[in-house]
Amino acid sequence: MPGWSLANTLAATISDDTGYTVQASYNAKEFFPVKFYAGWERIKQNNPAHPDPVGTLDLGGYILGIVNNTAFNVQRILQISWVGVRWTATPNFELTGAGYINNGKSFAANGCRNASASSCAGEQLDLSLVADYHFTKRFDSYAGVNWSRVTNGLSNGFLFTSSYAPMVGVRYNF
Repeated sequence: MPGWSLANTLAATISDDTGYTVQASYNAKEFFPVKFYAGWERIKQNNPAHPDPVGTLDLGGYILGIVNNTAFNVQRILQISWVGVRWTATPNFELTGAGYINNGKSFAANGCRNASASSCAGEQLDLSLVADYHFTKRFDSYAGVNWSRVTNGLSNGFLFTSSYAPMVGVRYNF
């Protein structure tokens, strides 16, 4: 494509994805001030039926400079499950806890389950806890911590396989 340089190009892995999800929530406030959440999602990735060539214009005006249209010769299946609970301790203060599990099945021809390649089967576990205080209807502050761990194929390329991420902030909702 004339006029493009490496400065505005992206590398891309192209796939045809099919997914579905089941989600539920239950507000138990008639018994106590708690809301429960749960869900499950399944995503299947296959090689694209219509591959994108090098030079394809992408979102944001970027051009695909390196394109992989054959990453999923063996179908990749991801399954994600999550649960959570929100407790409204007072009308202004809430605590929320959640857990997520991401299970990636091997899409390597050898069916591996180790960290030797990102195409091997692997898991990610993610846990979070957040406290939220509402000063007004639109203004609140929050603090929380998130812990995550990746194993086997999903940890390929990670320098550290587990981490903590604390956060604090204020927000104004328009």
